[in-house]
Amino acid sequence: MSVRRNFRRAYVAIGGGLLVILGLAGFALPLLPGTVLLVAGLLVWSSEFRWAREVLARVRAWLADRTAKRRDKS
Repeated sequence: MSVRRNFRRAYVAIGGGLLVILGLAGFALPLLPGTVLLVAGLLVWSSEFRWAREVLARVRAWLADRTAKRRDKS
């Protein structure tokens, strides 16, 4: 791996981690949109990490299921 790739992975890991931490804090704090920041962190991580892509796919499927259930109730 090149040095540039290692720096990119580090920036992605740190940036995604900060967004995830802020997202988790957003569930407790009223000013931060927790879900939005959590998904944003997963999106950042998914650009570099396979496991994050898999988690993001599960989150998308869960959200699609919830949306479908909400439409059925209406």
